[in-house]
Amino acid sequence: MDRKAQSSRQVIPANGLDGAARREARRLRHSWPLLIGTLPALALITALALPGCAGHQQPVDLRLTGEAKRIQIDKNLPEDPAVEELIAPYRQTVVEKMSAPLAFAPVPFERDEPEGMLGALAADLVLARARDVTGLPVDVCVLNNGGLRRALPVGKITLGLVYEVMPFDNEIVVLRFTAQQMQTLADQIAATGGEPVSGLSLTIAGGKATDVLVGGKAIEPRDYWVATSDYLAGGGGGVAVLWEAEETIRPAVTIRDALVYGLRAMGAAGGGELGAVPVPEMGRIR
Repeated sequence: MDRKAQSSRQVIPANGLDGAARREARRLRHSWPLLIGTLPALALITALALPGCAGHQQPVDLRLTGEAKRIQIDKNLPEDPAVEELIAPYRQTVVEKMSAPLAFAPVPFERDEPEGMLGALAADLVLARARDVTGLPVDVCVLNNGGLRRALPVGKITLGLVYEVMPFDNEIVVLRFTAQQMQTLADQIAATGGEPVSGLSLTIAGGKATDVLVGGKAIEPRDYWVATSDYLAGGGGGVAVLWEAEETIRPAVTIRDALVYGLRAMGAAGGGELGAVPVPEMGRIR
């Protein structure tokens, strides 16, 4: 790409803007909601459209005139009828999709420490999905309470509610750990005061984990597979051993999609009615 300025003109190659013009166009694109009311429409369209015009090889003078006006973007900003008309059909589609019921919550699913029913449900669903998509005998799932953003009330669980519970695009990762690392994992979960887990149980005593069981059995001298989020495995959260796996597998499935998949299956299990979510077994962290 030719990036040299020719004379005093802004040269626009067929595949993009040059130099200062590129920076100015990028600035304008980022701030177009604030400037659209004051910039001449023709100049703006020219700045955005010309880079994609196939076959345009001649130098073009690009001059933007007008005065920017700062607009405060908050709840007091009046609706623009033209914009509302433009997005109305898309809004309706999104509302319909997000209102689709997945399953029925017979009890509130809430966060809590050292354990809560929302975390237990999420960990169970992620563990099951990790086993499905990897084909591995995944032993344990560990999530974090901070990643679950709202409770599920009694009633229909919609797709929109799941997005509110898990608004992030964090993905499932499956980690291979040694037996010693599994004990460290339990100790570090105990040190946080408890996190959502599945396939793992422990008692917190003096900030350490005792009575640690994986799949109902004491830790054995073998390798274990642990499902978690890429956030926790990538340096986030307070369980540092998750950053030190012997092996990492990335099945390219988000935590949110795992929740939706599992809840939809529970809802479909109701036959003609919306199926209820089974209340998860608690007492995992004591």
